[in-house]
Amino acid sequence: MNKQERKARRHTFRYRNTLILTLLMLVPVAIVTAVNFFILYTNHIDTLQNDLRLQSEQTLQILNTNFNSMAKLVSLRRMDTTFSTASQSKTGTAYFPIIQQLREDSMWTTFFSSVRYYNRESGMVYEMNRAQTADECFDAQSDRNSAYYRADSLELQPWDRKTFGEEGYQIRVMRVRHAEGDDSGVLLAVPLEYRANSPPLSYMLFIVSDQMLENQIGALEGTTCVLSYFDTPIYSSDPEICEQIYEGRGLPASFQEAGNLSFELDGIQIDWKISADFQIRRLVPTIILESVVTFVVMAIGLALMLYVSRRSYRPIQNLLSKLPPPAETGGPIDEMKYLDFMLDDFAFSKRFFEESVQELRREKYLFYILDNQVRPGEALYQQCLHEGLRVDRKYYACILMEDSEKNYELFDRITSGPTAEGELIDTYSLYILGNKYLFLLASDLSKEEFSRLLSDLTEGGNELVRVSEVIEGVENVRKAYTSVCWPERQETNASENTAASYPVVEFQLLQEAVETSNLDKAEFALRMLKGDLGAYSSETRSAVLQHVRSLVGETEELPSSSPEEQQGEEYSRALDDVLRRLAQDGQDTAGAQKEVKKTQPRNLHTIMRYIEEHYTDPTFSIKYMACVFDTSPSNLSHQFKKLTGKTLSRFIDELRISKAEELLAQGEKIHVVAQKLGYSTTPVFTETYKRIRGMTPSSYRSQSQQTKEDKD
Repeated sequence: MNKQERKARRHTFRYRNTLILTLLMLVPVAIVTAVNFFILYTNHIDTLQNDLRLQSEQTLQILNTNFNSMAKLVSLRRMDTTFSTASQSKTGTAYFPIIQQLREDSMWTTFFSSVRYYNRESGMVYEMNRAQTADECFDAQSDRNSAYYRADSLELQPWDRKTFGEEGYQIRVMRVRHAEGDDSGVLLAVPLEYRANSPPLSYMLFIVSDQMLENQIGALEGTTCVLSYFDTPIYSSDPEICEQIYEGRGLPASFQEAGNLSFELDGIQIDWKISADFQIRRLVPTIILESVVTFVVMAIGLALMLYVSRRSYRPIQNLLSKLPPPAETGGPIDEMKYLDFMLDDFAFSKRFFEESVQELRREKYLFYILDNQVRPGEALYQQCLHEGLRVDRKYYACILMEDSEKNYELFDRITSGPTAEGELIDTYSLYILGNKYLFLLASDLSKEEFSRLLSDLTEGGNELVRVSEVIEGVENVRKAYTSVCWPERQETNASENTAASYPVVEFQLLQEAVETSNLDKAEFALRMLKGDLGAYSSETRSAVLQHVRSLVGETEELPSSSPEEQQGEEYSRALDDVLRRLAQDGQDTAGAQKEVKKTQPRNLHTIMRYIEEHYTDPTFSIKYMACVFDTSPSNLSHQFKKLTGKTLSRFIDELRISKAEELLAQGEKIHVVAQKLGYSTTPVFTETYKRIRGMTPSSYRSQSQQTKEDKD
C-alpha cells in the first residue's frame, strides 16, 4: 500500500465523523419541526376555539332573539279571533283575514323565509298570498302531477308529519325540503290552539332556510357545526349531515366524541367539530417553510463549524502525517485516539529514554566501582554520589544470579531493596546475558548484620546464586566481584586449553555489549580481562584473545610466535586495539546514519499486547522482548514493575499458568499443554506450575474433572 492510500485510510474516521455529524443535524431539525408543529397546532386550535366561542355567543344571541320573536307572534295570534277554529266555522270564509294578518306578520319576521298558519280541522295551510291543502303543502312528492302543485311546497318525512296529530304542547321541529329540492330548511310548528288530552287544533308554521342559518352561524373553514333546538338537531354546516338528519339517521359518531366544543343558550345549542386533518394540511406549508429555514440555518452553521474545525484540525493532520502509520485494523482509524495513543507513547518513551540514559550512566559508574577506580576524595567519587550511587557506604557485597526466572522471588527481593532494622540496603544491578545478573549491595550495617542479611537472602544454598563476602570500602569492591566470578574459572594444567578455563562472565558481558553496541560495557569487560591476564598461561591468553576477536567479529588469525614472545603487555595492547576498533565502528555506524529497525511503542498497553500475542511462542523470552522494545532486559523489567507492581517474569508465568488451567480443565494432556504454552520440556512446565500453584498440573486436572462431575 502506498503512502497516499495509507494516509487516506488513516483519516477516514474524521470524514466518517463529518458524515455522521451531518446526518445528526437532521435530528435537531426534526425536533424543531415537531416542536414548531406542536406549538403552531396548539396555538392555532386555541385561536380557533376562541373565535368559535365568540362567534357562537353572538349567533346564539341572534337566534334566541329571532326564536323569541316567533314565540311573541304565536302569543299575539292566540288572542286574534281570526285564527280560531270556532271563528272560522262561523264566518265560513277565513281566507282574506288570515292572509292579511300573515302579510303583516311577515314584515317583521324577516328571519323566517315563510310564516304559515295550519288548521288541522279544515286541513288548510295559509300563507301571506295563498292557501293550500295540507297534502299540497306537506306531501309535494305524491302530488307532483296534480294541477294544484306549487314549486314551493314542502317535503316532510312521514314520521315528521305524524307529529302534527300527536298530543302535547311542544314545538314540532323537523327538517324539510322544497318540492324542487333546490333549498332546504327547518320547519318549526308551534301549537296555536290546543286542548287537554288531544292534539292541537292549529299551528303556526315558521320556516327557516338553511341559507339563513348558514349566514347567521358562518362556520369557519375546517370546522363543522350542528345546530340543535331543545336537543333536536335541525341544521349542520355539512350538507351530508343535514341529509342524514332529514333521513332520520341522527348525527355522526364523531359528534359524540369528547373534545368537541359546545355552546348553549335557552335551548339553542351549537356543537363544533374541528377537523384535525384540515388543520394539519393548513399548517403543513408553514411547518415546511420553518423547517427549511431551520435546516438552512443549521446547515450554514454546520458548514462554518466544519470550516473552523478543518482549519483547527490542520495542525493535527500535519502531526499525524509525520507519525508512523498505525497497524492495520480492518476499519477506520480514530485519529484522536491514535494521536492520544502516540502522545502517551512519546511521553512514556521520553521517560523511558531518560531513565534508560540514567541507568546506562549509573551503569558506567558501576563499572568504575567494580574495577576499583573509585576512591574517596577523588572527582569520580563525587560523580558517583551525584548520580545516586552510594559509594560513601561502609560495606559492600556482590551477588551473581545465573537465572533470574528460576529465582524470581529472590530477584524480586533484591531489586525491591532489602531492608534490615529499618535501614534500606542500596542495590545496583548489572545485566550480563540471558537471565544472568550481577548485583552490588551497599550498606552501613555492621559487618555481622550485613553478612546475616546476605545469608538470609540466599538461604537454602541455591547453586544458581553466589554471594561474596562482605568487603569494607568502595575501593575494594573488585574483591567481591572476583569472588563470585572467579569460581567459574576452573584451574587447569598448562597443557589443557578448554573453554571452562575462560573468564566466562567477562565473555558474556562482552557478547551482550557487542549485541547492544554498549561501548562502556565492552570497555569494562576488556579492562577486566586485561587485569586478569597475569593469572593466565600463555595458551590461555592466546585463546582468550582469539575468543575476544571472534566475539567482536574479527576473523584474523593471531601471528604465530613463541610463548616467550607473547608477553602480557602484547596481549594488553591487542585488547586495547580491539576496544579502539569497537569505538571506531560505533562512530562510523552513527555517522553513516544507517537505517535502524523501528521498534514498537513502549507504553504499557503495547507491552501487555505484545506479551499476550507472543507468550506461547517457544522462542519468547524477556531478552528477546527487550530487543524488540529497544532496551535492556533489566530496564524493561524495572519499568514493568514500576507500572504494574509485578515482576515481568512473574507476570508471564502467571499468564501461562492461567491459560494452562483452562486447557487442563478441558482435559488436555500435560505434555500437550506444555507444548502449546511454549515450555521447552514438560518437567520445566510441571516445576513452574508447582512453584506457583503449590500442586502438580495432574492434581489440578483431577480436581477440575471431579468438580465438573459433582456439578453434573
